[in-house]
Amino acid sequence: MKKILFVMLMVLVMMVVCLSGCNQTTKKSNDAPTHEMTVVDETTGYTIYKHDVTGVYYFCRDGGSYGRSVCVMVNADGTPYKGE
Repeated sequence: MKKILFVMLMVLVMMVVCLSGCNQTTKKSNDAPTHEMTVVDETTGYTIYKHDVTGVYYFCRDGGSYGRSVCVMVNADGTPYKGE
């Protein structure tokens, strides 16, 4: 009987410890931008975004049920593309 009570108490303690961090919220600063990406071009199958802070362009391919692929667009020399 003591073993069963001990095991039940340990399970309860582990549940409390594991679930205690589930309701944490992250604090946002008031000066944080709400949107950092702008859609430059969008068609069926892909979208091109421009990062508002850095100016770097990103290519996003919609893979349907397979998810999305995102990659940085680069110049011929390998540096990130920042538009013309």
